[in-house]
Amino acid sequence: MDGGGRVKAKSAYVFALLYTLESTIRALVSSIIPITAYELLKDEQRVSVLYTCVSIASLLGTLTVPMLIAFMARRRVYSLGVVGFALASLAFVTSTIEGQVAGMFLRVVANSCVSVVLSLYIMDNVPKTELVKAESIRLSMSTVAWTLGPFSGGWLYANYGLWAVHGTAIGVAAILYALFWYFRMGEGAVIKAAKAPPVNPAKNFARFFRQPRLSLAWFIAFARSAFWTMYFVYGPILLVSTGQGKMAGGIFLSLGNIMLFSTLIWAKIARKIGLRISISVCFAGLTLFLLAAGYFGNDFPLVSAGLLLAATVFGSALDGLGSTPFLRAVKPRERAEMTSVYRTFLDFSDLLPQLAFSVVLLFFGFGSIFVTMAVLTGAAAFLTWRYLPKSM
Repeated sequence: MDGGGRVKAKSAYVFALLYTLESTIRALVSSIIPITAYELLKDEQRVSVLYTCVSIASLLGTLTVPMLIAFMARRRVYSLGVVGFALASLAFVTSTIEGQVAGMFLRVVANSCVSVVLSLYIMDNVPKTELVKAESIRLSMSTVAWTLGPFSGGWLYANYGLWAVHGTAIGVAAILYALFWYFRMGEGAVIKAAKAPPVNPAKNFARFFRQPRLSLAWFIAFARSAFWTMYFVYGPILLVSTGQGKMAGGIFLSLGNIMLFSTLIWAKIARKIGLRISISVCFAGLTLFLLAAGYFGNDFPLVSAGLLLAATVFGSALDGLGSTPFLRAVKPRERAEMTSVYRTFLDFSDLLPQLAFSVVLLFFGFGSIFVTMAVLTGAAAFLTWRYLPKSM
């Protein structure tokens, strides 16, 4: 293999390392943010309204990221995102409603900056035939962060308070910042100079959703991301609000994230039975466990939590497989523009489920959250089975 091939092969591991550090920042505070929101507001429905309002503001903020890339080099937008993570932590430690809102907003926009740029770098540097393998490597390496991070954050919070959690997150952000610039500037730099920057996704929405395969790929990503949004927000609240203790949420999230180790196995299964069957089965599995969790609700919180943990087997599989339909369907000449639109699934998966939960909690109990999510994953199972090409 020539030098260029070695660089591209190495790139998959470099991007996986950067993603792992980014995941560590988010994982450390993942179980703390919903708990501190609940402690400030004292009500699940009000927490849903808070998340909805922040998601609307964050969506408007993240839509400006592609325009930001048009005026700034990608490397600077990525760096700005890393700094944003640190600023978000500083806002959270104020322990005020204003600080909570600011921290949640900054965290989402920072993640958007980092995520958009990293996706574009991956498509520029990793061959299309290696994307499934590269995604599996990236998610498998990040499993360590998502397994240990929530528990570590919960332990730090329970024993040393908010400053310990967010101070650690700021330290990891500093390491990520330094490594990103090392891989760009070091001898034999792995991350090559950016190609054409994306433009405002609003100008590309129509072209994106006129393509059935891209539309389905977006919905698959939206549904799996919505599951994880629900899991990370309402799992810890379920446990803390029923008296299980501050560390319960962190332990719960860490146990669920252990299943990310299975992504390499699911990648092999998909190669044997096909992507369509694999994704459909995973969404169907999610639906069954969510319906069961909804039945038990917060009357039997440990049973509900156990069912949600079981559901993460399928959620983790979708993390490894769910982005492949987009990566295979997008035309090379439209990668930058279509990635900007595709990336909005994260923003809408934060917004739309929270909006729905805010409404159903006005009329039904805590279990209605899980039933509402089951409707979405059931629809994703049907649409994937019906419309995802067998050739994928």
